[in-house]
Amino acid sequence: MGTIKTERAFNILMATNRRHYTKTNPYQDWPQNIVPFLGIHVCLNLSSMVLSFHAYSLDALNDKLIEGATVLDVGSGSGYLTSCFARMVGPAGRVIGIEHIPELVEQSIANINSDDPTLLTGGRIQFFVSDGRLGYPAAAPYDVIYVGASTVEVPKTLLSQLKPGGRMVLPVGKYGDIQYYEQLDKQEDGTVVIKKMMRVQFIPLTDEAAQMQSPEVLGFHPHDYLVLPGYMERVSPQVLQQLPLAAPNWAEKLNSKSQDALWE
Repeated sequence: MGTIKTERAFNILMATNRRHYTKTNPYQDWPQNIVPFLGIHVCLNLSSMVLSFHAYSLDALNDKLIEGATVLDVGSGSGYLTSCFARMVGPAGRVIGIEHIPELVEQSIANINSDDPTLLTGGRIQFFVSDGRLGYPAAAPYDVIYVGASTVEVPKTLLSQLKPGGRMVLPVGKYGDIQYYEQLDKQEDGTVVIKKMMRVQFIPLTDEAAQMQSPEVLGFHPHDYLVLPGYMERVSPQVLQQLPLAAPNWAEKLNSKSQDALWE
């Protein structure tokens, strides 16, 4: 099992085939492009689609992801960890995925339908387009909250949606500076015990409007471009001018919705 500490986490990773969630090098242990076949490039966090990080997260949450547990997945992205959580909590459990980019929600639903559609049709997984910083109060409180983007400090709104006895994991720290993956255990009396687990680097937790105004928050990597249909049209023109796209006449080529055209 290598670096995976629990057999249960290992079995869940083996049962959730990554090829349904990323089409390029799905089994490599590095950041993955979750939607390269859609046309532009959504850049992933440095840690968020790394296999070893998924294993680490499932290990950290293993004793809370029990049969019947409720889970909030903030920044659900490709839906990969959402599916892992759903398998761990079983048919009696419930996983809520929150993502502020509508196209990613559509893609994650398609990914899970390719993997195991009963996770959706049975109601075990539900996705909502929303600002992840607000959580999803309608299904609160949660046994587990997983946050897939960084915050400078722990969001009180999310912490308030965690059950006593529940656990939240999230990257804490300023983007581009030192960040730690932290585990927060809420005690029965409401106090919180914090454990710093390891250094990570994630893009910030924000809303779509802010993301479209900041090249840093967009998370674009100089070599990674993936255009979600309709996504780039919402990005601020000032931000687009700062992105190191290879094609000088990117605007015209972008309209073709062709990944290859961007590099001609």
